Amino acid sequence: MAVLEARNVWKVFRSGTVEVPALRGVNLGVGQGEFVAIMGPSGSGKSTLLHLLGGLDTPSQGEILVEGNDLATLSDNQRTVLRRTRIGFVFQTFNLLPPLTAEENVMFPLLLGEMPAREARRRALDQLTQVGLAGRRTHFPSQLSGGEQQRVAIARALVIDPVLVIADEPTGALDSENGRLLLDLLQRLVAEQGHTLLIVTHDPNVAARAHRIIHLRDGQVEPDLPGAPHPDPAELAYAGASSSETAVPRADSPDFAGMKKQRGQNQGNGVDPGPLLARELP
Repeated sequence: MAVLEARNVWKVFRSGTVEVPALRGVNLGVGQGEFVAIMGPSGSGKSTLLHLLGGLDTPSQGEILVEGNDLATLSDNQRTVLRRTRIGFVFQTFNLLPPLTAEENVMFPLLLGEMPAREARRRALDQLTQVGLAGRRTHFPSQLSGGEQQRVAIARALVIDPVLVIADEPTGALDSENGRLLLDLLQRLVAEQGHTLLIVTHDPNVAARAHRIIHLRDGQVEPDLPGAPHPDPAELAYAGASSSETAVPRADSPDFAGMKKQRGQNQGNGVDPGPLLARELP
């Protein structure tokens, strides 16, 4: 069964009497466990399509289905719940909340769903362990390197056990070596946990890892290009950690280059993290 489908999707932006079609009759499907990359030049409609596929916007015409649910038929609240429980997002700029620790950032979507704090903390620690950051769980975003922040963002995306992970240029803010290692980690975890991965990227090296590459041009889908074969998660660069300690790279894998040491005091210390986390957590 297709996890994600777009059927004859159009998106037209209007300014007065002027109509600008950003997407024109897009059709695509992504199956369970697939890794699909979307590429295209600037202005091709990638960002618009990403917003529609993630339920952040609705099409002018056509259907977007996630697990068979037509997003256009859902209320705003229903779409919000679907995004929060079935779709994990990883953004280029991390989008972590500065006043919250790494652990609290990962807990946040679970607390929004009214999960008990103790269980939310347990799940957050498990995901931080998976990305090798259990030892950084009390650090604030400003005390983490760019690569570490993106690993926290991956943990936050996966902690809800989503059916679909959407990543928008996830390596775009990192140097090439950290980007490669970060993608190794994301690809391994998604494969191990059985998620579907959709990446929007300008980088052909990132796209080459995907099972399929979808090219957009002028708001339309060009024929699919073959990508990489489905990988064995055990062959990817990082082994998962089995304890609350940082995940240890394999002997034949370079460590995350350029990871910075913690420095300075976090300016967010003492800032009220909001009603969901202001209460004492167990």
